[in-house]
Amino acid sequence: DAFIRNWGAFREPGVYQLFIIVALIYTLFRDRESNWAKPLVFIVTILTTFSTTGYIALGLIILAAILVDKKRLTKSQKRLLSVIVIATIALVLYLSFFTDLLFKSSGYGSVFGKLLGAYESVSFNARMASIWGNLQMFFENPIFGKGITFVDDNYAIIASNMYGMRVVDNTNMIFILLARFGIFIFVYFFYRLYKSIRDSYKLSHLSTSLIFATYLVLMTGENLSYSVIMVLPIFILSCDVNNNSNI
Repeated sequence: DAFIRNWGAFREPGVYQLFIIVALIYTLFRDRESNWAKPLVFIVTILTTFSTTGYIALGLIILAAILVDKKRLTKSQKRLLSVIVIATIALVLYLSFFTDLLFKSSGYGSVFGKLLGAYESVSFNARMASIWGNLQMFFENPIFGKGITFVDDNYAIIASNMYGMRVVDNTNMIFILLARFGIFIFVYFFYRLYKSIRDSYKLSHLSTSLIFATYLVLMTGENLSYSVIMVLPIFILSCDVNNNSNI
């Protein structure tokens, strides 16, 4: 019942879609010279990864694009947005009604299977372990956190004891940050991330919040603690992203 997924040059589809999602955000909301082909290629690529977090993130991006202030768009950008929305809806409807790739009543092999109970419980429990296991470590030292070494060395033991099964991968970056560094660094990180998005794209509060939510969705599925894409906003000052460059 397994199905072929696109993971490009990366180790798994979930990692691949993450970088494509970030590229799509840049293309839609900052690249003034983009034509219709580039974002459509990105969208098709995301769809072929069949990644649960990728599909949810894509939905948030499309919603942010729909809600963007139309006064700031050129006629070509408005046409581009229309093509993207129509094409995405058509593709999702096709996958929903004419294939079982999105939803499947039983067995492995659908995008939202792990949410609907179609997967074995191992995948779901592993995701839950990355929440509760990290929370347990966080509560032991909520101010300063337990540190990188402690979390990396003890997570598998704590998660396995919690769920009575072997759990190795710590996949939820949001709770990893909380467990490692405590509440103050945690709040500061996400404040900087939101501010970087707001200053870089200059969108409405609603569209900015949707892009911010997209990053949160990406962080729930992969540990991106050592990824430049996620860590860089902490170090970027507002003046660096307020100019008209493509940085």
